[in-house]
Amino acid sequence: MNNKPHFLTQFGGSTNWEKYDVTIKPHEMFTLDFVTSKPNVFVITNSNSELIKVGINNIPTENSYEFKVEPNSTETLGRPVGTNKLYLLNNGGTEIKVIVFAIDTDFDPEILKNVNVNVSLEGGINVAPEMNLTDIKPGLTLPVADSKVEELLTETNRLLTGILNKDFISLG
Repeated sequence: MNNKPHFLTQFGGSTNWEKYDVTIKPHEMFTLDFVTSKPNVFVITNSNSELIKVGINNIPTENSYEFKVEPNSTETLGRPVGTNKLYLLNNGGTEIKVIVFAIDTDFDPEILKNVNVNVSLEGGINVAPEMNLTDIKPGLTLPVADSKVEELLTETNRLLTGILNKDFISLG
């Protein structure tokens, strides 16, 4: 583990990490298997023009995924518990090359900065950079215009409670 990238210093001195250079063919899903470690934080660099859909608990599809990495960006994803697999979906039309740093570290919620939750009436929930976690207040009730919006807000609240308590969050 020589030549530790500078950005990894934010995760502390006892951090174990591995770098993976991944090539994903068009319309294919790639599985990273972690045999010797159980990383819980991932830094994914997508320097391509294609969107990458990511899953830790589930295999991602076009419409169902846990995280996304926008084209020409780097995203940090994390959760308190490590995993044996990371799934990356390239649903675009060109082969892509991705760099993944898999990090096994003590999970520190302080690294969860600038998290934004976007909810659409089409049923999608996207966790992405932009809002500070301190802006989310327990017991917050939003006005409801109709039963569809109320149902969506109830489901969003249930999912966010799980995400904030024990699952994983996309980091900026």
